[in-house]
Amino acid sequence: MRPDKLKEHIFSTYKNVRFGIAAIGFGFPFVLGLLGYLYGIDLQNSMSAYYWAASTGYPPMRIWFVGILFVVGVLLYLYKGFSDGENWALNAAAACAFGIALFPMPWDCAPSCARFTVHGAFAVVLFVCIAYVAIRCTEQTLRYVRDERLKHKYRVVYRISGACMAVSPLIAFVLALVFNDINKYVLAFEATGLWAFGVYWWTKSAELAHSGAELLALHERIAT
Repeated sequence: MRPDKLKEHIFSTYKNVRFGIAAIGFGFPFVLGLLGYLYGIDLQNSMSAYYWAASTGYPPMRIWFVGILFVVGVLLYLYKGFSDGENWALNAAAACAFGIALFPMPWDCAPSCARFTVHGAFAVVLFVCIAYVAIRCTEQTLRYVRDERLKHKYRVVYRISGACMAVSPLIAFVLALVFNDINKYVLAFEATGLWAFGVYWWTKSAELAHSGAELLALHERIAT
C-alpha cells in the first residue's frame, strides 16, 4: 500500500468512529419508532419506554434499545479526545450509556412512580458530558482551522448543539415532573437531544478534516 493510501486508511478509523456515533445519534429515535411500527407497537411516550414495549411474535424492543446504547457506550469509551478533560468526559458519557441500558425506567408504578430515578440521572449526565465536550473542548482543534469564517461556523454549531444536548433532557425531565407522567413531549425533547448529539459528531469530523489536527498530533506538532 502506498504511503498516502496507508495514511488515509489509518486515519479513516477515527473518522469512521465519529461518523458511526453521529449516525447512531440521528437514527436511534427513527429505529425505535420504525421497528415499533413494524412490530405493531404504538409510538411510545419516551425512548426509554421502548425498553418495556413488546408485541406477540416479535422480540421485545429492549433488545434494540439496550443494544444500541451499548454500541454508543463502547464507541464513546474507545474514542480518545485531544485532552485529559475531554477524554474523561467521553468516558463518563460511555459509563452513563451503559447505566441507561442497565437501569431501565420504572414501569407500571403510576401514580406512585419515583420522581428521580437512576435511569434518568444517567441520561441527563450523559448529555451534559457531551455538551461539555462540544462547548468547552473544541477550541483545542478549532485553532488549527485557518479559514476564520469556517472556524466561526463550526464554533456556532458546537455551541448550539451543546446547548441543545444540555437543555433537551432537562426539559424532558421537568415536563415529567410537572405533569407527573411521561407524555410524547418527552419523546420529542429526547429525540432533539440525540439529533444535536449527531450534529456535533458529524461536524467534528468535518472540522478535523479541515484542521488536520489529528495528523499534527501524530507528528507531535501540537499540544493541548
